[in-house]
Amino acid sequence: MKKVIETVLIPQNAGQRLPRLPMACFELNPPMVPAARFAWQAPPEQTNTQTYFIHAQQRCIAFRLLRAAGSPGRRPVLMLLHGMGLHIASFYGIAGYVLRTHDLLLVDYNSYAVGEGWPVGGVSLREMVADAMRVPEALQIPRLAVGGSSLGGGMSLMAALDFPQRVTAVALFNPAYYPQELPTFYRILRVPILGELVILAMKPEQLVCGIATVGYDHPEAMNHELLRLYRRNMRPQANRLRLMDAIRALPTRPAEIKGFLAQARRLMQPVLVIWGQLDTLLVPGTGDKLKNDLPNLVYYEFPQLSHLPHEEAPDAVGPLLAKFLIDNS
Repeated sequence: MKKVIETVLIPQNAGQRLPRLPMACFELNPPMVPAARFAWQAPPEQTNTQTYFIHAQQRCIAFRLLRAAGSPGRRPVLMLLHGMGLHIASFYGIAGYVLRTHDLLLVDYNSYAVGEGWPVGGVSLREMVADAMRVPEALQIPRLAVGGSSLGGGMSLMAALDFPQRVTAVALFNPAYYPQELPTFYRILRVPILGELVILAMKPEQLVCGIATVGYDHPEAMNHELLRLYRRNMRPQANRLRLMDAIRALPTRPAEIKGFLAQARRLMQPVLVIWGQLDTLLVPGTGDKLKNDLPNLVYYEFPQLSHLPHEEAPDAVGPLLAKFLIDNS
């Protein structure tokens, strides 16, 4: 594939807004249903209302499989992985664009909001990738596209490398891909005991405020329903401790992922990168490195967007994702 690199400016009148699915389709509520009971022949109106789960290494992995109304049976599948400390509802705004041609698998890969089977100290990123890939296996989906935002984007690249026969294409939104010096807050949370004291003392509103400040150029634009769900997600102490565990698992030295970076430069699957140029969380120059390192690349950079471009401007990002999925199905 020839590299495609474009700068996208969002006009003040960004065009027609696609109707959204109900936010209830993105909530991870009990009672959860075992994946073995998912029925492809059941109408989407039924399966879209259920939270499903699998057990992997004694961990309970929750997920939603969303399908468009009037589309019984199987279609191509895109699995999206959310960013660290976020939620599957991060993809609320772009889901409708995906559902035009694909079914959408949303995996709560580190068991936020589920509360079962999380080991003391957490799990490695590679284990989380393996857990996520067990979900389509349980659903008997042999091949699928994967993608994600921030840490979920880095994990999607890892999935493409670790499961090359199963991953057909990769879609990334400001992926956390290169090692870097961590923000001060992250470094504090990595200190034993001190990290626990800080994360348990913080209010959910403080954590969600940080998401909006880093993720959006205009934090006030965050969808109010999404804001409510993020706050609810960070309210349980157990979820905040899992966030701390994920931060402690982050690689910070080039030597830790040297082999992974070398592999990614030979990635065979087509890759879409949506890049918000106002990102202040990831190391400067990450976007330019992605342009140079990924061979089969379609790259759109947005000068007006930040770390969560798919949340901040879903009706600008969604059509680009939809086109990429159609072109690579």
